[in-house]
Formats: sequence, C-alpha cells, structure tokens
Amino acid sequence: MTGTLTLEDILPAGEHIPAGEHILTAQFHPDDAQNWNEASISARLTVGKKPLTIEWLQPAPITYPTPLSDAQFNYTISEQIKGTATRKPTVGEVLDVGDHPLSVDFQPDDSVNIEPATQSVTLTVLPCTPSITWRNPADITYKTPLGPAQLNAVADITGTFTYTPPAGEILPVGNNQTLTATFHPDDKNCKEASATVQINVKDIIAPPTAHQAQFLKNGDFEGGFTVAAPATAVGTHWHHFNNGDYHYGYYDDQWDKVWYNANHSQLIEIGATTYDPGDRPNRLSGISQTVRGLIPGQRYILTLHGIIRVSEDDPNTDNLSYVAQWGVAPGCLVSMSR
Repeated sequence: MTGTLTLEDILPAGEHIPAGEHILTAQFHPDDAQNWNEASISARLTVGKKPLTIEWLQPAPITYPTPLSDAQFNYTISEQIKGTATRKPTVGEVLDVGDHPLSVDFQPDDSVNIEPATQSVTLTVLPCTPSITWRNPADITYKTPLGPAQLNAVADITGTFTYTPPAGEILPVGNNQTLTATFHPDDKNCKEASATVQINVKDIIAPPTAHQAQFLKNGDFEGGFTVAAPATAVGTHWHHFNNGDYHYGYYDDQWDKVWYNANHSQLIEIGATTYDPGDRPNRLSGISQTVRGLIPGQRYILTLHGIIRVSEDDPNTDNLSYVAQWGVAPGCLVSMSR
C-alpha cells in the first residue's frame, strides 16, 4: 500500500537530542484514504550522557619543600567543555617526602548531558639536601684544641652538627688535615649532609729569648775556646771525649767555609797515625754539653750544622771511614746510639 510516513519531531531540525528517555512516534497516511485508515506506532529512545576522558601523564618527582603547581597538575580533558575542576591536594601545598596520590574531579556545567570525570596519578617527593657553608679555618699551632673558631659550619636549615675530630681534640703537627662536619636536620623531610675542610697545624716555634739562649751555651762557638789538655781547644761550656788510643785533636777552626754565625767553629780531628782497619768502627771523638732548665712537656728544636772532611790522598780512607753522629739523653751522659 502506498502512502506517506511522518515522524513527530522531538527537537527542531539541527539540534542535539538531550540526554534522557524519549518517545518516537511514526504516523502513516495511506493514499487510499477512503478504504484505509491512518496508522501510528511509537518506540522508546534512551539518550545517554556524553562521556569525558582525562589524560594525565605521571609527573616528574619533586624535591621537598617544592609546593604543588600546575606543573604537577598537567592533565588534559578530552574536549573543551566548561566546568569546574577540583584538585587534591591543592596547588601551593607542600607535601612530605614519599609517594602521594594526586587527583582531579571535573564537573561539567552541563551536568544533564555530560558525565563528570575523575583521574589520579602518583607523585614522588624526594628529601631535600641541606646546603653547608664551611671554609678552611686559619692555621693553628700545636696544642691548640679544636673549638668554635674551627668547627663553625653553617647550614641553610635548622639542625645540629657533629664534628670529626670533635671539639677539644688536639691535632698533631701537619698540613692539610681533614675536618668533617655531619649535619643532622631537624626536619625529617631532609637528609643528612656532610662537608670537609682542611686545616694546618703548625709546630710551636717560639722566637729565641734570653732565657732560652741559656739552654745551650756557646752553641755557635763564638763564646770562646778553652784549652783542655791534652786537647788543644774545646768550645767554652763544652766537654770533649774519645774512646780510642789514636791521634785526635780539638781546634778553633776559623776556615770561612765552616763558619755558621761569625768567625769560629769547633773542629774535631781523628788522625791516622795509629790507624788500624779493625778498629775503625770504634774510633770516636766528640763534644758534649749538659743542658739545664728545660720544661717537661715543652717542645724544643735542636739544629745541627756540620761537615765531614777527609784527606783525599790518604790511602787508608774510603767512603765509610767517617760517620757523623749526634745523641740526646736525659741526665748527664750522652748515648750516641740515640
């Protein structure tokens, strides 16, 4: 049968059907209206709300105490739709160290036709590293205990320092000795940090004084010589000794090559008149002096100057014939083995 089929319009042409339940009705009009009646049929149409998607890449870790910003909430919504986005936590908040969920809840203005959307990611917050300022301290002298003048590191946050070596310790003499500062922050969100510096510890070398000059008398032999038979000349305040039956001598040497302070030096001679190669290790001549007035625990410096002279034409000598020795011992006896 021929005729015309019409649909009842839900909305004007070109407009979207709103979300919800709708009844569609079709009306048939037969061409042979005298013999046929019109007929209609209806059907139910359900229109769902438009879904949205939120794309959100995992944000890069941040370091405490960096506040949250749009750099972490860098999500995009599938369509440009007006609405309200609620972020948790909020922008500007400072999170503790660890892994934290970030979420966004988007509510469209057209809640009738568009579904809301949510999305979440995980953000890692790393502990902060304190910054320590500490410069190499000035040189100190031996026996100066470490204190605030040396152990004075400063951090950019609150906390406490421990030092190695600790305050009060006395370092040995030497340069470029390492001091270490370990910082323990008050904030649990920051990790410990350490720094090192170098310090020089100088020896105690006091300038000579009149009192100290009396410790070693006539040390430069400019104070004169004394004839001490059978020796010819021994520096005043000095004593001579030997341990063998051979030719020896003690003289006021005025050769300019051996002067130290002015015009004199002590010459100690061992002759070869009764030379016996078997006795060579035992041939010994020297001078000594007893020094008084030293302070226990105080450091002193003893400086020696000397040369060994041999006769080049002597067939009985070699490079092992002469050895210079010095010794220091408590009491009045000198131990040449020390």
